[in-house]
Amino acid sequence: MRELRKIKEEESRLYVSTGSTLLNLALSDNPYGGFALGKFANIIGDYSAGKSFLAWTIFSEAVYNSKFDEYTLRYIEPEVAFEFNIIKLFGKKVEDRVLSDVVDRTVAKKKKDEPYTVEDWYNDEEVILKQKIPFIDILDSLDATTTVAEYAREIDEGSYRVEKARLMPEILRKIAGKVKDTNSLIIVVSQAKEPIGMTFGASTKTRAGGKALHFFCTYEIWMAIKSHIKRKDRDVGVNVRVKISKNKMTGKQREIEFPIYFDYGIDDETSMINFLLEEGVWNKPKNARSINTNGDFIDGTMETIIKHIEENNGKDKLIQIVAKKWREIEDSIATNRKGKYDGEAT
Repeated sequence: MRELRKIKEEESRLYVSTGSTLLNLALSDNPYGGFALGKFANIIGDYSAGKSFLAWTIFSEAVYNSKFDEYTLRYIEPEVAFEFNIIKLFGKKVEDRVLSDVVDRTVAKKKKDEPYTVEDWYNDEEVILKQKIPFIDILDSLDATTTVAEYAREIDEGSYRVEKARLMPEILRKIAGKVKDTNSLIIVVSQAKEPIGMTFGASTKTRAGGKALHFFCTYEIWMAIKSHIKRKDRDVGVNVRVKISKNKMTGKQREIEFPIYFDYGIDDETSMINFLLEEGVWNKPKNARSINTNGDFIDGTMETIIKHIEENNGKDKLIQIVAKKWREIEDSIATNRKGKYDGEAT
């Protein structure tokens, strides 16, 4: 009975896909959805580690999923420095659906030359929460916001930048409790104060807003550049390592990797193929550049293999193979003891 209740709970929960099958699995054990709705998430990373790419990919996954047709999608960018070609990378439909910071400033009644404060962000969230409509909001980033007190003091006597950390616990406490009611999702993007490199000791890193973000978020995700992808000695992308350091939904801390190309975005197929190679599901013979896909060998480079998958509508099958292996690994490391509380509730 307990397992049946758990299955029903999982089936009824709605997820937002991240656009990365491996990241979805790392967050929820579900290849088609990562973030559970009604939650609050924090994405932290180095400069140029792909935080904004991930943010817009999340929006894109929602736009092209009919389950989110009634959702309001808002990208709040205080810095006003986003220069991606949205139509080229994500499509005209995404550009039309996602409300930008220019629209959001009208909610806060801010002029373009006025700074966007954390108080403005709180007021914006309160407005949409009172409307009782579902939404996905991404603040990119908290570091680009200031506070009313900081801004006033910067003009004449400098700032000690402590007000944000003081205000965030109260703001997040008021917001987090209401997000669940509308089955919405709020994601706050943060800049890591120190280069993460390849070390993920979250306790040694800092971010704007003090400890409140860590306390209130359901998900805490750290992103770091593992390596640069080059063609003809020019950077064309980055290989990104992602660590889930906090996950209240599953309790699991997992690490995954995926490439991001500056002119394409997150490369889901390559990350899945690399996962299957590393786990020995597919074999790459020493003397031939081949991959064994269920008995059929596809010769060629990674680009040739991906082209074969795309032309033969093979992504769904690829996702299924990856999900099956992921679950096999999770099952293999499970404690596998009789549950302490298997009896029927009385």
